[in-house]
Amino acid sequence: MYRILCSIVIFVFCSCKPASVTKETKNNIATENEIGKPKFTDIEDQSEDPGSMELVGSIADIIIEASLCDRKYRVAVKLKVKNVIRTGRFISKPLAANSEPVMGFVNFLAKTRKLENELAIGQEILVTARERMCIDQSQRSYEILGFKIIK
Repeated sequence: MYRILCSIVIFVFCSCKPASVTKETKNNIATENEIGKPKFTDIEDQSEDPGSMELVGSIADIIIEASLCDRKYRVAVKLKVKNVIRTGRFISKPLAANSEPVMGFVNFLAKTRKLENELAIGQEILVTARERMCIDQSQRSYEILGFKIIK
């Protein structure tokens, strides 16, 4: 009987934490969150396409009815890249400044806007583009998803 009573007393004392220990752990949790635990607002914006890039460049040439990597484009431009603003995580060959890639406008842009009238050689534009793999996998082509004329 004495053993049962002692084991119950030990069980009660071991299972119940004093109030001071509980307060200390709550204070520690509060300070950890204040110090540097990431919150959901700290996570980078996932709305940007990881397969796209933004760059600023000037138009070196305008090509009508172009074919890039066996894809046909109504309008394409040879763009002299001045500055790369953002490159997505899944871009395998990011463009560098002073490169001159030929980029095709996606066909819905060419259908909805009169690109031949809007664009001029020497114009500076902000471009959102994506990288497309060619059939032979060693070459890449770039499609312009959107653009804004700067100058």
